Amino acid sequence: MTYQVRYLAVNSETTWSLRGARLIETTEFANTPAVIVLDIADETHAVDTIPLVRGRSDAALLASRRLAREFPGVALATLLPLRKRRRDAVADVVLVAADTAAKHTAQLTALAQQHSLRGVYTPALLVAEWMRRAKQSQRQVLVVLPTPAGLRLVYIDQGRPLLSRLMPMTDDAAIAVEIGRTVQYLHNTQRVTRESPVDILFWGMTPAQVSACRPPGDTHRVVATPTVSSLADPARDGFGALLHMAATRPSREQLAPLQMRAGWLALLVRRWGQALAAAALVSGCVLAWWISQATGELRTATASLRDQAAADAAARASVAAILERQGMSLQDVRDMPEAGASLDNSLVPLREAFVVAGRVLGAQRDIALGSLEFHAVPLVGAPPADRTCGNDRLAPVASLEAKFTVTPGLGVRARAQAIAAVRDGLLKAAPWRSTAESTALDQRTSLVAKAGADSSIENTEWTTCLLRGAGA
Repeated sequence: MTYQVRYLAVNSETTWSLRGARLIETTEFANTPAVIVLDIADETHAVDTIPLVRGRSDAALLASRRLAREFPGVALATLLPLRKRRRDAVADVVLVAADTAAKHTAQLTALAQQHSLRGVYTPALLVAEWMRRAKQSQRQVLVVLPTPAGLRLVYIDQGRPLLSRLMPMTDDAAIAVEIGRTVQYLHNTQRVTRESPVDILFWGMTPAQVSACRPPGDTHRVVATPTVSSLADPARDGFGALLHMAATRPSREQLAPLQMRAGWLALLVRRWGQALAAAALVSGCVLAWWISQATGELRTATASLRDQAAADAAARASVAAILERQGMSLQDVRDMPEAGASLDNSLVPLREAFVVAGRVLGAQRDIALGSLEFHAVPLVGAPPADRTCGNDRLAPVASLEAKFTVTPGLGVRARAQAIAAVRDGLLKAAPWRSTAESTALDQRTSLVAKAGADSSIENTEWTTCLLRGAGA
């Protein structure tokens, strides 16, 4: 936001407006937000100490009371913080007032009623703001500033104006004398220690003017005017650089009371309301677009689910027709998970069966394993399968049938020992058990093996049958 600048001095009044990036003098005071630059001699600065308080409201109340006590009845006044001394729980402040005789207050009040008044500034406040933006707030410097009202001497400390004097633009010798008196005053009041020279900044003045106005002696030194990249050039524009800053980026620290700034505050409220309304409109448009997108996606997803349901129904009908030709139904397919559970239950006995066969039969040198046949209990309701071994009393979960022969060429005793080794191994194959109908090899021991032929024949094939009960 930019502002129109109204410059007020004794018997002088000028208005500046921005045209692009340039500040141009104009005779019209448009109905736009404005700032007032008050350049008069009636300007006071007082350094004071106040206690540190917590809370913004308490600090504002304390500041208003201190200003009312220091400048009773003065409308244009403000309190600027200078430095805090936490050890002493106090703060140094600068009390600034202008137009204490109220010669311009009525004019400013009338302007505030007609226009949105951003604030009332003095050249000293503008110079202090410039030094802060140039990151020179820690410096102590005496600024020599030519203005339309005359030559102003402003002393800046910690980015705050502590002194402001307006003198007429007389001859160079008189100016040098007045600058020298101000330097002596700063030394006498200990604003600057006597051992330190006072830095003097000649604002917007040529080297020849600086040389002519510089006081004699070594109590001071000339320093360059700092520049700010986003603002005008003070060496080229002089006082106009400060007016340009006031028109584009005025500071918060100003002198106008709240009553004078009521129009400006109302304008801020309206603009914030318009901004919020625009933001709400944009948010509503974005929300409407999002709802539209979400509705479209939901509609697409619903159509996809509908198509998928139709495809599933067609697939079920096709599968039912195929199963019907095979003499089955979909209910039979739904019962198939029982087959998976039965298979899972049979995997453990199957692993055990192979371990038994390997430990009992595979470990014998004189035994040649012919075949292994493993049976699991069929599903409930399925027709019983033909088995070569089994025992209903044992309620078997699985059965293992192994066929083997004895190595040819062995004697009767060696063959008997081999058969006995198989017998002993099978008797120890818990949780597997031998069948009750196993045929005995001799009269002394109940065997778990039976011969399909005479045991004395070398190529006899022996069959063993083991069962695994459900409780095993």
